[in-house]
Amino acid sequence: PVLMAEVRIQGSRDRDYSNGDGRYLLAAVEAGQQTIVVSASGRDTTKKSVQLNRGEVTELDVAL
Repeated sequence: PVLMAEVRIQGSRDRDYSNGDGRYLLAAVEAGQQTIVVSASGRDTTKKSVQLNRGEVTELDVAL
């Protein structure tokens, strides 16, 4: 796990930072196709496209 990796929704101000277990939470994100951008110091930035559905919890694991 990467501590303090920034996880954000592309084109939005919604963001969180991973904890020591690599977990993060983005709440109340607009449903639909979204691009998640993950970055951390000294690592390559990673982008992943994900379909978010209203009322559902989506888990997304990202390797940096």
